[in-house]
Amino acid sequence: MNADDGALIGLTVNGEIIGVGEGTGYPVSITIPPQVPGDEMIVTITKQNYYRYSESVEIIPPTGGYVIFDAYTINDPTGNNNGLADYNETMSLDMTLENVGLNDATGVVATISETDSYVTITDDTQSYGTILSESTSTQNNAFSMNITDDVPDQHIVNFDLEVT
Repeated sequence: MNADDGALIGLTVNGEIIGVGEGTGYPVSITIPPQVPGDEMIVTITKQNYYRYSESVEIIPPTGGYVIFDAYTINDPTGNNNGLADYNETMSLDMTLENVGLNDATGVVATISETDSYVTITDDTQSYGTILSESTSTQNNAFSMNITDDVPDQHIVNFDLEVT
């Protein structure tokens, strides 16, 4: 990285400092321990009488494809069609995945799961085929589920998404 002479450079991941350096006005190398792809590293550069610079950098693997969750949309056309998971509804999720890796990801399959008693997943697997490097892929109605009629209002359901 390149920072003004005398600037302090800090690299953090999940609140932990993983590397530090001092700017020289020329590119500076900072050795860091191996990181988990999908995490974000915060690069912070400070210098007296200058504004602080802080930017997030996504950690990606050095080779291959690496697919992460990007976005979802709720479809509930057989319910009240308001785009929300309401009580006693059958719904599906449009799911977008992103390949942040340096190569295409081939044969991508996503599986969703949960352990919530108020939700029953009826379709838990979706094939995405190939997701090009630095691209997204959306599958409409990728997963389906039923919401019970006794789910508490504003109840939060956590899902696990496994992508291979």
